[in-house]
Amino acid sequence: MHGYSDAFADSICTYGSGGVNSLFSNSAGLFILGTIMFGLVLFALVSILIMYMASRNSRLKTQAIPEEPTSNEAMEILRKRYATGEISTKELRSKRDDLR
Repeated sequence: MHGYSDAFADSICTYGSGGVNSLFSNSAGLFILGTIMFGLVLFALVSILIMYMASRNSRLKTQAIPEEPTSNEAMEILRKRYATGEISTKELRSKRDDLR
């Protein structure tokens, strides 16, 4: 036929002893492969959950209430409110004393 001996053809088809086919030829090999696959899927799911929680936490921090204005900023706001007539001179002095 093609010039190959039967022994050579048999060795190609079975990959020899301890080859690829022997890993899946018993239930222990399938158990090991299944365990590895389960571990990889579990690792991926836990990683995705951790990344989701971290991004959710960072989004909540950016939506947090802004910081209180400093006394300089508060005084500037008081001056603007006084200039527009929102507060009286008495209120301006009272709030300015509260800030000091």
